[in-house]
Amino acid sequence: MSNEIQQLQNQMETALIAISKIKMKIVKLLSDENITESKRQILKGEISGLALKESQIISSTVNKMMNTEEYKNAVASIKQATEDLTSIAEETINLTNSVNKLSKTFDKIVKFIGLVAPFVI
Repeated sequence: MSNEIQQLQNQMETALIAISKIKMKIVKLLSDENITESKRQILKGEISGLALKESQIISSTVNKMMNTEEYKNAVASIKQATEDLTSIAEETINLTNSVNKLSKTFDKIVKFIGLVAPFVI
């Protein structure tokens, strides 16, 4: 894993930890009956600011990850694997159809032999 990807993952983990802290503040805000209305408004502002900041960090980090060579290579590999699987599926369908045709032809041959055999013997 490249250093760039590692740094981006670290940023993402930091943002997720911050989101966990935001959740704790929300729980405190909702559950503490002793908080004054002004303190409640201050906490709401802090929570909104933190949430906005962390969502921007996550968005920026995801965008950076999507522009790394490792990500692009992984997407290309997945695309190729998907194409390969599609091709295999199509070949399997064609093979199944061929086997079905062969089976029907064999059935016709057996019926024909059954009809002709009494006259030949």
